Amino acid sequence: MVGVLRAVAVVGRLVARHLDDGRALEVTRIATDGVRNANSLLCMASWRVAKALGHARPITCTQAGESGASLCAVGWTVLARCRPRCGRHCASRPRASRGTDHVARTPWEASASGWRGGGGPSLPSGGPVH
Repeated sequence: MVGVLRAVAVVGRLVARHLDDGRALEVTRIATDGVRNANSLLCMASWRVAKALGHARPITCTQAGESGASLCAVGWTVLARCRPRCGRHCASRPRASRGTDHVARTPWEASASGWRGGGGPSLPSGGPVH
């Protein structure tokens, strides 16, 4: 189908500001309509764009209950297994819960050594849609 939006990725500066070295980008959201391999394709496209813009370290996180199979398929590697946090609320700066408190997360990284450029699914001819 021509002209039909099937999937989208949101990529930006790292959410965790203390990890932002100016060369890293984070894939913060991916949404698809269920089309096969869309998540893997978007992860690959995000990494290619990040490299083209001079970034050396794209990262993302999965939540407990998400397998990360799409990330494994395109060569991303697990950085750590993080325990659930109790949230960001503190007495000096009260914050409302966003429903993601108490959820374990797993950060992933795409690196030059982990990137299998020729493996996994490939982008359709013409590259990523902008």
